[in-house]
Amino acid sequence: MPNNHQEGFDNEAKFHQALSYMIERHSGVQTSSLKHILGLFNPELLNRLFTRKKCRRSLAYIGKSNDRFKHGSCYQSITFNGASYEVVDMNGEIQIIGSTYFLLQDVIKSKILNTGEYYT
Repeated sequence: MPNNHQEGFDNEAKFHQALSYMIERHSGVQTSSLKHILGLFNPELLNRLFTRKKCRRSLAYIGKSNDRFKHGSCYQSITFNGASYEVVDMNGEIQIIGSTYFLLQDVIKSKILNTGEYYT
């Protein structure tokens, strides 16, 4: 199954697609420029983008081992905002770290519950 961190975060996925499109065509484009344009058209959507939501996922760390995370070890996410996870590290401390450092584990079924929490 694909490693899709954006599953359940459709607006953030579309934002990343639009940003990639703009950067491919105009190398100097900044994230803040796209946010500014989006805010002109839909300020409510902009305010909802990248807000942290409860998100329980099992994540395998693929970054270089350090004093907080061990390469290949699994960690449980607490929240996700479409770009970064809130995760308890191996010292029991909460860290915010980008999704690019993780692969999703055991993604079988997922759904958004009425509570707004996201589970995989």
